[in-house]
Amino acid sequence: MPAPSVESATESKPAWDDTETGGAKTLPVSIPEADSSTGCLEVVKKVLPDRSRVDNEKVLQLFVTLQLFTACYAGFTHGANGVSNAIAPLTALVALYRGDFDQSDPTPIYVLLFGVLSICVGLWCLGHRVIWTVGTHMSSVTPASGFCIEFGAAMTGLIASKIGLPISTTHCLVGSVVVVGSIKSGDGVNWFIFRNIVLSWVVTLPGAGLISAGMMALLRFAL
Repeated sequence: MPAPSVESATESKPAWDDTETGGAKTLPVSIPEADSSTGCLEVVKKVLPDRSRVDNEKVLQLFVTLQLFTACYAGFTHGANGVSNAIAPLTALVALYRGDFDQSDPTPIYVLLFGVLSICVGLWCLGHRVIWTVGTHMSSVTPASGFCIEFGAAMTGLIASKIGLPISTTHCLVGSVVVVGSIKSGDGVNWFIFRNIVLSWVVTLPGAGLISAGMMALLRFAL
């Protein structure tokens, strides 16, 4: 039988066989290319809420008790900032009437009680409309999400009060409702109602200024 030629032996040897030169016989390994888009999608899926998840009833029952404390905390913060904003002009008028032009005296107790009584009457008469809009129509609030909403808004208001910044507690609560409603399970946020709320914030600033300026102009002509 004729011996195989050198050319045929060379052609039949695999390209990865390097035993003749003393190298190891290794198999070719194909490394798949990393798909960055797939990794990003996995991260996004973990961040986005699972709308189909059902809350545990026992956990929600636990947050019912905890939410009582956060509600008191939010009420304290609202009194420290929101009520202070409302009675500040009245306090200035009382100070001028009493001759305290530097306004160095503390706020009279009857002015504080007037602010507390006014906010309670307003809440009793028309507050239910705002409660239904923010707490039900814009986003469904559970005891667990309500705990987070009230705690976050109260912390923001308390820090602003400590610094001396007049902010709106309602704005803090609405912002908390929107963010918590966006990341929790359930129906999420009704963005149509949120848009109307933002538009009302924009309209009330010049609206209140024009009404106040009109009243001031009438008083100038009358006095």
